[in-house]
Amino acid sequence: MSGFTKISIFSKNLDFTTPNFRDIFGQTVLKSDNSFVAEHANVMIFFHALHASDLCADVMIEWDLASAELQNETADDDEPAEQEYFLAALDCDAYPDLKEREDATYIPHIMYYQNGQVLYKDLGTQFRRNKEGILQYLKNPTKPEEKGITWDQQTENVNHLTAETFKKTMKTFKHGLVIFYTQWCGACKEAKPEFSKAADELVGDNKVIMAGVDCGPYKSLCRLYGVNAYPTLLYFHYGKSEQVYSGKLFLFKNIRKFY
Repeated sequence: MSGFTKISIFSKNLDFTTPNFRDIFGQTVLKSDNSFVAEHANVMIFFHALHASDLCADVMIEWDLASAELQNETADDDEPAEQEYFLAALDCDAYPDLKEREDATYIPHIMYYQNGQVLYKDLGTQFRRNKEGILQYLKNPTKPEEKGITWDQQTENVNHLTAETFKKTMKTFKHGLVIFYTQWCGACKEAKPEFSKAADELVGDNKVIMAGVDCGPYKSLCRLYGVNAYPTLLYFHYGKSEQVYSGKLFLFKNIRKFY
């Protein structure tokens, strides 16, 4: 059963499905009683939308797999209510009013509700976005890391490009390696330090540019170059994309040898 064409809730104790998210969620704030979210201790909700399908698709698949596994777990009638866990999904194109009311500021967005109240929000980088990561966090939620300075504020020698600056910048360099990433991507977190090391090593070579593009705000630019997984590294020659970098986990020594 898909959890994305309509709202689907799964737990080891309950298989509850409704085509109308308002029926179970719309009253969590206005009327805390008679609300599914308010009546159940632990509910994690994935806010997705068709207009951001390139960012949502992979998560949707894993969310569905996690939901199915949760549904198939052995029921325990004596289990306390506080140990019940539920996964849900909301189509923000269908219900933009609920997206706005719940302050899902961007898509995809994940929120954790406990006893009818938002416990944690903006959980995109708090766990690996696969079935195992979703289920692990659902059952053991932790406070999100404090938002600090972003990668573009941390690096001196990685050129962080926008849709406006990308082409005119890249065409001036004989060699260019670009990392296309998102803020929520766990593998991107592992790749960034290695990429930064390579950029530091290559500083001063005016034929080379090491650049980064955040595919959150610049989705169209990433799509233009066929980026559909993160991180993706592309090599450019005077602004023209030549090949995909495929070094093992973007290790610094491999990146340095790429030129």
